[in-house]
Amino acid sequence: MTTAAKTASETCPSSPAGGQKVKVVLAAAMWNCPHLLVLDEPTNYLDRDSLGALAEGIRTFDGGVIMISHNAGASPYAKNSGCSL
Repeated sequence: MTTAAKTASETCPSSPAGGQKVKVVLAAAMWNCPHLLVLDEPTNYLDRDSLGALAEGIRTFDGGVIMISHNAGASPYAKNSGCSL
């Protein structure tokens, strides 16, 4: 079978997709148990399951969260939304 004939599930991407990169960055940010998270457009590139995991993570996070998003649906991710512009 030639490389051109392989299906997407049989090939390895040379670099991670956007959603995979976001997940790695979020995991790295949480590694040191920070007191404050500043998230700039954290919902970009995430699939539905990942958005749910992000929302749950933010709701259960004991520290402060500053989230910047142009996604109107992102406000439910905040447990106490103090400011919305």
